[in-house]
Amino acid sequence: MGYFIPPGVPFFYPFYAKIITMNIFGKFLKPNKQTPVQNPNQPNWDSLQNMPFNDEKEPANKETIPPNLRQQDKLIKTIFTGNTRVLNQDSVEVTEEEREDFLELVANHSITEEHFNNVISHINGPWMRKHPNVIFDEKINGDKHLSRILAYNTDLGFNNYNATTGDSLTKFIKRYPNPADFENASTLFLQMIKNNNTPSKYQEYLESMRNFKHIVYGKKQEYFDQAKALQQEALLKYPQAQPETSNTLKPIESLLESATFDNDAFIQNGHEYHLTKKHLEQAGLTPHHELIMENNRIGFSNSFKVQGHDACLGYVETPDGKVTVRPYYRSNSAGIWRYMPDYVAEENGEINWFGKGYSEESLTLPFEFQQKLNQIAEQPPANLSNSMPDFFFAGAAHRYTSRNEYLDNLQSGSLRGDFYREVAGRPSYDFGHISKIKESPDQLDITGPISPNFNHQIDASSTYTREYGEISSKLYPSQDHNLRYTMSETEEDGELRAWLSGIEVSSSRLTSTGCRAEYASIGDIGTPLHEYRSMADGYGEEIAPGRRYVNMWSNYLSKMPLIRRYLNTINNK
Repeated sequence: MGYFIPPGVPFFYPFYAKIITMNIFGKFLKPNKQTPVQNPNQPNWDSLQNMPFNDEKEPANKETIPPNLRQQDKLIKTIFTGNTRVLNQDSVEVTEEEREDFLELVANHSITEEHFNNVISHINGPWMRKHPNVIFDEKINGDKHLSRILAYNTDLGFNNYNATTGDSLTKFIKRYPNPADFENASTLFLQMIKNNNTPSKYQEYLESMRNFKHIVYGKKQEYFDQAKALQQEALLKYPQAQPETSNTLKPIESLLESATFDNDAFIQNGHEYHLTKKHLEQAGLTPHHELIMENNRIGFSNSFKVQGHDACLGYVETPDGKVTVRPYYRSNSAGIWRYMPDYVAEENGEINWFGKGYSEESLTLPFEFQQKLNQIAEQPPANLSNSMPDFFFAGAAHRYTSRNEYLDNLQSGSLRGDFYREVAGRPSYDFGHISKIKESPDQLDITGPISPNFNHQIDASSTYTREYGEISSKLYPSQDHNLRYTMSETEEDGELRAWLSGIEVSSSRLTSTGCRAEYASIGDIGTPLHEYRSMADGYGEEIAPGRRYVNMWSNYLSKMPLIRRYLNTINNK
C-alpha cells in the first residue's frame, strides 16, 4: 500500500514519491464520540482530608513517558499508510527521515491527537480476551483507590466504592471505550483530589490512576502513552512550530465576551427589541457561577423571577468554543429546572405560554444542572426591579404569536432553534404520555433492568420552592446503569411524600442547550405531588380554594408501586 501525503506536506519529500491516494488517511479523521464526565464540584469526602494543600511541598506531576520505539514506529507507519493491519505486525521499519518528517508534521498540527486516537481505537482492549467481571475481580476489587475511581466515573459516587462490581467496569468501558475518551474525566478526578487533599494523598491517587488506566485499557493505553511521547518529542525538537498557548482558564465572567444568541426579536406593542450582551451586562445578568460538565463549560447568571418562576440565564460553552445564552426556569409543580427554547407571547411581549419542546421531559436539565441551579436560587437574586424580566428571559428564545402558530410549526417539524436540531424528536425510553385521562395508579411501576436501584443513591440536592417549601431531590441509577432517576421529597402534614420528577438517559451526550440529546417520556408515573387541576382527572384533593393546583398524594401517588417501593427502601435504611 502506498503512502498518503498529510495536509501541508511538500510533494517533493523523498519518501513520499510513491504517494498516490488521499482517501485512506481520512478514515482516521472521524470525530471522537463525546462521553460523559462526572461533575467534580461537590464530593462527599468520607475519609479523605478536606484540608489546605500547602502543608506539604507539592510534588512535581509532569509525567515522563519512557519511549517504546517499536510501538512508536507502528503508530507512525499506520498513520502514514492508513493501514491498521500494521498494528498486528511484530515490528515495522521506519527510517530516521520518516520519523523526523512525522515529528515535524505533529509539531505543526498536520498530524493531530485525533489521528493518534483513531488509530488507537482499532486496538483491542483487555475485555476482548477477558470478561470485565474477571478483570474487576482480579485487578480492582479490594483496592480502595481503584474502586473509588471506578465508582466516581460510573455514577455510583465517590463513597460508594464498595458497591462497584464487574457490571460497573462494563458500564465504564461502554462510557469510555478508549483512553482518549477518559482523559478529561481522569484529569477532573485528579484535580478534585488535589484541591481537597494533601500532596501525598494526591500522589497516591496519581499512581492509582496510572494503574487503573493500564488495567482497563491494556495495549490501548500503552499506545496512547506512546502517542503522547511522540507529541512531547515533537514539541522539544520543533518548538518554533508550536503556537503560543495559555493553560490559564479565563474567568467565568469572560464568557459574556463570546456570547451568541439563539433567538427572535422581543416584540412589545409592535416594536422589535433585540437582546444584546450590553443589556445583560447592564442588568447584572452576566455569568457569575460555573459548572464544567462533559467537556462543556457553563456559566450561570444570578437568579431572577419571571412569570412567577425562578429563572436563570446559562452561558453554555461547547468544546468548539462557541458560547450561547440559554434561558432556564424552574417548574413550580415538578420543582425541577427546564430549558425554554421558545414561547407564545402576549401583545405586550410578555410570556403567555412556555414552549414544551417535544415534551416537558425533553427540556428537563441533567441532575448536575439541577443541583447548581438550586444552589444559585438560594443566593441573592439579580436586581431587575427597574427592568422587564420577560425581555431578558424570552429575549434569549424564539417567539410565536399564538398557540396555533406554535402547534402548526411543531407538527410540520419547522420549529426554530438549536434545540430541535440537537435533541431527538422521539424519546429513547417511553413510559407513557401525559394526558387528561390518567392511568390507574396501582398499574404504575417500572421493573426489570431499567428499574431504579433505590439502594444506591448517587447524589442529592436540596432547595426551597414557593410551591412546596423545602424539597430534597435524590439521584439513583437504574439497575443496568443506562438511566438516572430523580426522586423528589417534601414533608406535608408531618408525613414524607415523594414523586418521580425525572428520568435521565445517562449515556446521552449533552447538547449546547444544556439538555441531553436523548430523553425518556415518563407519562403518568411522573405525576407531581401538586398537579394542575385540569390534569388531575379527579384524583386530586383541594389544597386551598381557588388554587389551580390540587394534591395528588392520597388518591394517586401513595398508591403507585414505584413510590411505595421507594419509601419502603429509604425508611428501612
